[in-house]
Amino acid sequence: MASHLEKRRHVRQETFKSIRVLPIVPSKSGNIYEVQDRPVAGKAVDISVTGAGLKISTRGLEPQSLLKLIFETPEGDDFEVYAKIIWSERTRCGVRFVMSDQAVLKAFQEISRGSSEEADRSKSN
Repeated sequence: MASHLEKRRHVRQETFKSIRVLPIVPSKSGNIYEVQDRPVAGKAVDISVTGAGLKISTRGLEPQSLLKLIFETPEGDDFEVYAKIIWSERTRCGVRFVMSDQAVLKAFQEISRGSSEEADRSKSN
């Protein structure tokens, strides 16, 4: 996995946030994509403004596949972001966020900051 680390432009913060993962698949007609309505449980194990490392409760998510991820902010608000799987090994994968919305970027910065504070508190206890 060292090769994944070398390509990152932004530092990732360690986190263990629960997320809901909804795979996006081609429609039966093949002309559009559909978000699956059954979420898969997962955790974001690290996160930055451009991507995340995920641990997902299912196997078989292929690189280049698209996902809809639902995160909670420290304030308890859910927000959604779309991501592309860059690499996948068993139940772990790395994703790149597909977004340009400044509000979403701000939310990821809040999650990263909250994760850093949680890690600092657990080290001091």
